[in-house]
Amino acid sequence: MRRSPGLALLLVAILLPARAAPSAAGADVTLWVVQPPGEVVAFDLADFSRVGGVRIPREAFDDPGRLSINGVGQMLVSLDADHLWLWDGEAAKTLAAPPGLPQAMASGEPAVPLRQWLLGNDRRSVYLLQRESRIGRGAATDSAPAILVVRATNLTLQPQEQIAAIPDPPCETTMEPDATPFSCADPDLWVPGGVVRDFLLLTYWKQDHYPGFEDAIGASCHSLLLRRDAKGWRASEPSIWCEEPLLDMAAGGSAWVQAEGEAGCCGGLNEDSNVTRFMNADSSHTVFDEWTRFHNRNYDVSFFTANAIISPDGMRVAYTVHTTAFSQEIPVSREGHPDTLELASIRRSLTDLPLVEIHEVRPHPMDLQRLSHCELIGWASDSEVIVVEKRHVVAVDVTTGRRRQSGINVRDPRDALVVRR
Repeated sequence: MRRSPGLALLLVAILLPARAAPSAAGADVTLWVVQPPGEVVAFDLADFSRVGGVRIPREAFDDPGRLSINGVGQMLVSLDADHLWLWDGEAAKTLAAPPGLPQAMASGEPAVPLRQWLLGNDRRSVYLLQRESRIGRGAATDSAPAILVVRATNLTLQPQEQIAAIPDPPCETTMEPDATPFSCADPDLWVPGGVVRDFLLLTYWKQDHYPGFEDAIGASCHSLLLRRDAKGWRASEPSIWCEEPLLDMAAGGSAWVQAEGEAGCCGGLNEDSNVTRFMNADSSHTVFDEWTRFHNRNYDVSFFTANAIISPDGMRVAYTVHTTAFSQEIPVSREGHPDTLELASIRRSLTDLPLVEIHEVRPHPMDLQRLSHCELIGWASDSEVIVVEKRHVVAVDVTTGRRRQSGINVRDPRDALVVRR
């Protein structure tokens, strides 16, 4: 059953009349910054002058990660599985999934429909992933035959094109033998920044079967890369994009940055080195290795890449390093051997965090810059990154180190976004 949006959502289009967005116009790259009391403001990266602004829903102001902006200045916010807020370049609208759209099926409890939306970069499209019943709305149980469907809609959410459809039978797994099984993770449709250009990556789980061990319950991760060319959408099934998080991907899925290891989860034991790699179909290059970089193998503290972005020309990777440490007190790991010099080095490193590092991957791998007390926002050009330094937006040339101060303040680094056309 569809849920009706609250009164505040129904009034979004009335109460939040947006001012003109930048004529996407002028520049190939725009800096967008969420600012009080509730708008996202566009700045020209050439001189950091303001060029437009749009009022956004409270949901996006409170959680900027829910806001997607494409290269022509259109915006999308998922309010819930059935309702979107959309700025189409001229007006703001709150949209409900139309009755003609096949019913989304729930996966487990609580019964929240699986429906995920992404914004297109072509001025006219929204993309949708959902689980659908093969036998109509009468099927209400998790055991009913189902399919995962990826389709394109127009800006009023009317279906336009089915891009992919794959079987989606029930899936369960366990963490340990004889443990109570639980539902597999929901499928996920991903593109950098939530904006679809020429590819989509679908990740999903399948039940594993073990001949002779019928009671064993396991599941494996699968991925489907959907590429668009002159002939339409084509699918391939690379397995490398499963389980380990993708941080960024170049056009057409031609290269990507992937994090490996425990990713500093929850301040747990530092039993593996967090590694981040720049990869393509033919090669893999390590741009960050925690134990090599920080010599912290003996200590219960992790360093990890919180984000990473490939430069527009594909020659460099920039990323932000975070840590699980909350203070200068660094405990020894379970099987660690303390070393006074290592501990002193780790403590010095903590004073630089968060830290942005820029690494050249082509033609000759090398470290270019390390920017202390900074968070990465994006690339203004092939040689200039945009960072937040002590809550101020700054542009830094990665080859010369030259800085351009913007005078733009942010509440949080998540409030700033660099968007290319």
